[in-house]
Amino acid sequence: MTQRSSHRTCPALCRRGEEVVRATGLGYTIVRPGPLQEEPGGYKALVFDQGNRITEPISIADVADVALKVRSNDGMCESTG
Repeated sequence: MTQRSSHRTCPALCRRGEEVVRATGLGYTIVRPGPLQEEPGGYKALVFDQGNRITEPISIADVADVALKVRSNDGMCESTG
């Protein structure tokens, strides 16, 4: 399987995984970043949107930072972004 074909099947697999998480009844937040880059974080403005409309690359460090902040914010429970 090539990189491109595996990328096309990921949304279906990811959606199924998200459905499983939602069905558990536990609190959750689903973060769908754009393409990941191995570079230092904190240098670019972050874009938040619903769905799969994010196309700008984001640093792995910034995704980790967002995940930690979401984890400490009870208002983000049961949301997708």
